[in-house]
Amino acid sequence: MQKHTNKKPKYKKITKTLSDQMCEEFVHGTVDSKGIRTLSSLRSLAVAHGVSENTLYKLAKREMWQQKRENFQQELEKELDQIRIQEFVQASKEFDSKSLEIAVKLLQRVGKTITEKQDSSFKEFTPQHLDQLASASIKIQKFGKLALGETTDRIDIHATTDESKIFQEAMELIDQVVRERESDDNQGLH
Repeated sequence: MQKHTNKKPKYKKITKTLSDQMCEEFVHGTVDSKGIRTLSSLRSLAVAHGVSENTLYKLAKREMWQQKRENFQQELEKELDQIRIQEFVQASKEFDSKSLEIAVKLLQRVGKTITEKQDSSFKEFTPQHLDQLASASIKIQKFGKLALGETTDRIDIHATTDESKIFQEAMELIDQVVRERESDDNQGLH
């Protein structure tokens, strides 16, 4: 007959050093080579370090590990939010710079259209052409001011803040002026 022994498993004693190490792992987790943070449960820490789960729970409760973890998570979220904000600000600056470059090129195109018309032997602009060029210039100006972060309501109280719409309207007006000018020029040759 075999004797049935009621032996408890042998656990490591939780020293101050081991307690601090497990607290660190519980509160801050571990970060792998890809930067992914993994948080351990008390059960997994007890198994990994060969300590009594019950004793570890009591220690964690007494030393408020859960509160420390929550505080750390909140601080980490704040830091990540600040990093995201900085990235968004940089991307916004780059976007605005590119938008301003486009506005400058569009305004130069309007100016070139006017210069070519004045320098050519063709007839002067019709009032409709002038109105379209002026309208395109105002829309380009709004587009540029928006890229600079300036308000456009002094230009027009109904100004739109949709840069892509302003850009598209300005391009359409410039193209229309060029087409009409070419059409007028071709009719003058026949």
